[in-house]
Amino acid sequence: MWIGTILLTLLFFLICLGFGLFILAMSSIAVIEKSHLTKLEMIVLGLTIGGPGTSIFLQLLSLIYENLYADLGILLLISLAGFAATTNIWLPRREDRDELALWATLSISAALITWWWSFGAFSDFPFGDIGADVHWIKTAQEYADTGIINPYASQSYPDLRSALAGALSGTFGLDLLQFNWSYRYFSILCLMIFFYSIADGLFLDRHRKWFAFSFAAATNTLGLLTNGSLAVASSFVFLSALIKTGAKTDRSKVLSVSTLTAAGGAFLSILSAFLLNNNALMLALMAAAALAFNVLNRSGNIAKKIASNAFVSVMWSMALMLAHRGAYLFVPISIFGWLFYIGVVNVISGSFLRSKKALWILSLALPSICMLVLANVVATRLGYIPAVRGDEFFSHITLLVFGKPIEPGDDMVLGAGSDVAAIEISRAIGPLFAAGIGLMIAWWCATHRPARLAQSINSQSQGRNIALLFWSWISGCVLCMVALSGFPFLYRIAFIISGLFTVTATELFFQLFKDPIAANSSGRRIVAVITAAVVAALVIGVYSFSWTPNLGYSGYQAMLRPLEMTGVALVLLSATLTFAPVRRLQIFGLAVVIGLSVVVDRSGISALFKVYSYGQLPDHATAVSHYDASDLKTALWLHNNIRDFVIVSDPYTLGFAEAITGAPGIYLFSNLDTVNEMTASRVKRVISAITETTSDTGGQALRACKSLFPLLASLNEEIRAQISGKNLAQGVLKPVKPTESIDERQLLEKDIPHSGADILRQMQVLNGAEKKWNIVTIVNPRTIQWLHLNNSERLSYFPIDEPLKEVSKALGGGPFRTLFSDNQNAVILIECTKDTIGSYGKAF
Repeated sequence: MWIGTILLTLLFFLICLGFGLFILAMSSIAVIEKSHLTKLEMIVLGLTIGGPGTSIFLQLLSLIYENLYADLGILLLISLAGFAATTNIWLPRREDRDELALWATLSISAALITWWWSFGAFSDFPFGDIGADVHWIKTAQEYADTGIINPYASQSYPDLRSALAGALSGTFGLDLLQFNWSYRYFSILCLMIFFYSIADGLFLDRHRKWFAFSFAAATNTLGLLTNGSLAVASSFVFLSALIKTGAKTDRSKVLSVSTLTAAGGAFLSILSAFLLNNNALMLALMAAAALAFNVLNRSGNIAKKIASNAFVSVMWSMALMLAHRGAYLFVPISIFGWLFYIGVVNVISGSFLRSKKALWILSLALPSICMLVLANVVATRLGYIPAVRGDEFFSHITLLVFGKPIEPGDDMVLGAGSDVAAIEISRAIGPLFAAGIGLMIAWWCATHRPARLAQSINSQSQGRNIALLFWSWISGCVLCMVALSGFPFLYRIAFIISGLFTVTATELFFQLFKDPIAANSSGRRIVAVITAAVVAALVIGVYSFSWTPNLGYSGYQAMLRPLEMTGVALVLLSATLTFAPVRRLQIFGLAVVIGLSVVVDRSGISALFKVYSYGQLPDHATAVSHYDASDLKTALWLHNNIRDFVIVSDPYTLGFAEAITGAPGIYLFSNLDTVNEMTASRVKRVISAITETTSDTGGQALRACKSLFPLLASLNEEIRAQISGKNLAQGVLKPVKPTESIDERQLLEKDIPHSGADILRQMQVLNGAEKKWNIVTIVNPRTIQWLHLNNSERLSYFPIDEPLKEVSKALGGGPFRTLFSDNQNAVILIECTKDTIGSYGKAF
């Protein structure tokens, strides 16, 4: 079964790539070849287009006919056509086979390490952390069962996984829980292509390229390819592609025609996405743009030049905008990063000493400013400095980009604040790497003062290396300061920051420890010994062992301890290589020490921060999971025995049940622990009425149905579309950014029932086009605990493995039927009929 899942996961990525290549092939092979993109850059661009593109295309096909086999068959034919049309573009050359073999060897092992410390060590199949995945799994399961992709299920972007995974599940029987495991590993492998493409684009020297790739692959903190991670990683490849293609063309000046054409094309793509405000239309525009480039290439010389200059920036920017709305930020970062690189290269290659001195001063000053900002965040967190929030200023930006301001209680608030940004950036970079690269840059600046720097640049390649060092370090520090401003979810650029610092680390390593001028055996040994000693102290003193009892993160430490201790042993062993008489062994040993130390540091800090994300791990827990065997058994029973139902429960139980059954929940949520307070209050009243112990069953049924009434009166568009099967085409054309805000409180407060007849009338909303839908409630100990929480309190992420006890008796003697029970979970059918309401059906 696992072999089948692995093969289908591989097929998943190939279909996405083939679809993306098909869109690109519409522009003609001649345009692609003139763009100067490498084979790997074309593959990255194809995946960036094909990931969200396949979801949108399958959604459009599902509107025409509800046949999964036909949908998947058409998509497969298009994907095969894409591969066939671009064979010369993606097929490896014979001379590349050695590099391909080396890449595969490093990538497979590095991906396994990243998969383990980011997911595998904290999981025990079928139990794992799928809290952030319940939405796409629900959509995929619904598509597999019905042949329809609910257009209202996706919010601002088409999820990479839901449509195609659902098609493979409905046709080939793909297990979505198993796919969630294998997809993580394959997505990390996919990121290895991104890393190599970046290294190949930025570094001309082969040794620098492989060091940068190996370091990025080993220290990668992205353990999953989502829309957001695809967009941010692809934007970095876009940046490196601009730098590399610029070196091959006449884009050596910021204000050159070709440079301005490329930059203008990117911003035109952003404007187009903003005005269209729809994903399906954006995919159509991308196909139209590819055809337009085809036409331009067949026109005059001026048109051909415009096509060759604008193709990469226009198509890549559109692909990023299609993948995730964070591209409103990622694309400008790539463009301005490229323009800044051109400026730095011109400064280094010029004769003005003052400009070089300015870059040197910035390299020393910016880390100090970052430390001051971080110190301010820590002082504010500890209460020494009053907190200052920029919600009012930030709201103007979110209103423009996302269509809504920041309001108290919004999910957006969860990603706002300098303290949140500091935690996320610290987790992505790691304290050891931050301190180490800061000290190394200070060492480099001390040995490369401006006057000496100007004299030491003896070749174009040496000048480019120094320019790359200045550019990556200054850009990374500036972006770090911007992220620490606290703007909502701006910390997602941490991948770009980490990538820029990886470029810096590569240049520092070679310019301080390998280049002939700076070669120093004693320096390599000192750095290796100090690094090994520090990482060993961190692992023993912080990351792997708790020296104080009952620490919140001690359970996570135990799960990752074998990997951490193995890493320390390898670091210490590698440090001994720096004492070898052979220079190559010394350099290799130091490289391994630095790389493995950062791996150990980042994996260790991630384990500590697990308590920040999930809370303290319960005793005897074998996995970080919000469901247990009883929850899985209950959800599978529902999926296999009941069709056409709406689920009512606490958000954790509801989210998991939705994912396994494909059934809708009676309310929406973005995160498992964030539900609208008014919505939560209404749902709690329904469940409280069902679980109360009373002899007045008629009154109990009435209280439950009366509390259910406003929830049914304000059913969201996703549920209505799933029940009725109507307005699906309208949903496909819905705007990405909402044109007007919805007051959920007002929706829930309206339509209060005045009689039992009102309740019975409102139940008609569950009548679909061909069948009647039911409402079921899932009750377990966590649901009961949720009923007694205040609005400011949150449930534990972990399930409560206890029997229902007295609640089971109340459910057995209540007015509603218990369809399933295993003493921990109970499924109750809520029937608001004349029989259940009884004599209470009159006015009240």
